[in-house]
Amino acid sequence: MSNRANGCRCHVSLSALLRAVAGLCIAVVLAAGLPSTGAAPVTFWVSAGGGVRAENGRAIFFTLETSDATSPQIQVFDRNGTNVESLSPLAAVPDAKVCAVWGVSVGPSGLVAVAAAFVKDASVEPAGALLIYGPAGELAHALRMNPTGPIAVEVDASDHIWVLSSGPGIGVPPVRAPVLLEYDENGTQIGSFFTFADFPPESKGINQGSNRGGDLSMGITSGRIWFWLPQSEAFADVGADGAGSEVVHTGLPPWPPGLLKSSLFARTVVHGVAYLPSGGLLARVAFISGRSWLIGLYEYDLGAKRWTALPPLPSVNPRNWFVGVDNGDSVWMSSVTSTANYKSIAMQLNWVPLPQALMGSQ
Repeated sequence: MSNRANGCRCHVSLSALLRAVAGLCIAVVLAAGLPSTGAAPVTFWVSAGGGVRAENGRAIFFTLETSDATSPQIQVFDRNGTNVESLSPLAAVPDAKVCAVWGVSVGPSGLVAVAAAFVKDASVEPAGALLIYGPAGELAHALRMNPTGPIAVEVDASDHIWVLSSGPGIGVPPVRAPVLLEYDENGTQIGSFFTFADFPPESKGINQGSNRGGDLSMGITSGRIWFWLPQSEAFADVGADGAGSEVVHTGLPPWPPGLLKSSLFARTVVHGVAYLPSGGLLARVAFISGRSWLIGLYEYDLGAKRWTALPPLPSVNPRNWFVGVDNGDSVWMSSVTSTANYKSIAMQLNWVPLPQALMGSQ
């Protein structure tokens, strides 16, 4: 299940997850080591149709696709809403016409990793790439990733970069295609873990969305690198030292008794999973039955292998997007307003404390 070259032992406390719901891609992050705030919501003006993350005291916003190399595709803010870094990956590849960004991670040191794809023209297949930026915002390394590109990325406390592959590629047997790859800060691959044969529903590639069980989630929590795949309904993790890999088939939360299940159109959609220091999973789940729906928070006990519904959090509108968990605070996002041409949207992030029983010892 794993193959790892010698490398430094890493201990980290951050997590992330990537989602694509109703046209807005949301990456969800768990980060530890920061003071719990419970402060008032902070407003950020961001590009429409993008993603958002929150880790290591930073809020990260990125546009999913752009053909404009003159405007930043990635913006990094502090918790007060001050822009501290702006990046334009397309500017680094002059012959590319379009750049798609699937994921961004900012490590504790300030190193930035970007999971991207570049399109030269319609007759050429997109080129998947891993971009590594130094703390000063300079592009340090650009790696072409074949046969398929990265779909999610994480930077740990030792500046090691963990990449989730989007699929095995055409003609590659799933048993020979690694799912999780580890690189050092110079872009040298030093490890690979799991294969697509371990996740049969994803054997031809990772898919996500409301018709496939929900959204891909990935992160690093308390020295464990983990991911949750919606089609396989499976959670997998491995130690940052390459030891102790496991796969747990979580399934989906049970249908709530208060919602009549339509015989023609009923879906359970997991809108993101966070792996908590307590060892459990936290997820925002939507149950859809015809035109009726119900949204709630659920916890998955990895030991008992059981989903449990949680009571609503005080002061949280359940319709807000669950962005993740940040050192005891759940992070929620809502849209406030937009410009007349919808080129930018004012988004609010709100840090709301979680019960200590969910967080466990940190």
